[in-house]
Amino acid sequence: MKRLLIFLVFLAFSAALFPYIIYLKDGSTYQAREKYRVDRGMAIITLANGTVISVDAELIDTAKTEQANKSGIDAEVITDGTSPAVPTQPKVTSLGQIAKGGGELSSPSTLGTTTAKPAAGKSKEAEFSDESVRRAFAKIFENVNLFEYKIIQGSTPSTVRINMTTDNEKDVFNALTASARVMNELRELKKQSVTALELYLSTTSGAAAGRFTFDMTAAKSLAEGETTVEQFFVTQVLF
Repeated sequence: MKRLLIFLVFLAFSAALFPYIIYLKDGSTYQAREKYRVDRGMAIITLANGTVISVDAELIDTAKTEQANKSGIDAEVITDGTSPAVPTQPKVTSLGQIAKGGGELSSPSTLGTTTAKPAAGKSKEAEFSDESVRRAFAKIFENVNLFEYKIIQGSTPSTVRINMTTDNEKDVFNALTASARVMNELRELKKQSVTALELYLSTTSGAAAGRFTFDMTAAKSLAEGETTVEQFFVTQVLF
């Protein structure tokens, strides 16, 4: 029952964070709460604000819509007035282990050429002072295909702040799990330069995708499987 409650809470957050974008052939778009359904040739759309509208299904650019919403499913064609089944959430893939070497976290050879993008309006923020910490985060982020991030100084000298772009649930989960694993590794190596993490996630459009602040204890709980990433999201998110 507890797991079900956590899952339902996460679904509520997920629907708010990542609207389903519907593209029309004339170039206009709708931000919907979920996948549209087709009933007698009309696409029934529940907009992000809760308003329900209907448009001619022939006006929808189906290919572009499906490509843009990678975690979506095909619209169901309704002929008997019934509602489509609730889609299941995509499974979160596991992350690879971080390689250790000589008591220090190894750095990726491509770190100097990372394409990470700074958050809008934050170009003057200072990088976190410890380069080895920045390298540790950069390595695991890029290993899980997270490239749009900035590692900067947090609210205290020993707090790392990471601004990152995440456009789907998988990226959010990967960001949380990867960050926790780096923090746990730093704890095991007794790194004194960092004691806490501020993780600020946002979508490409600039919408907040979750803000988290956690210390080494919380990071250890997630990194070592004492809590699931879904539970961690629900208990740690700071909306």
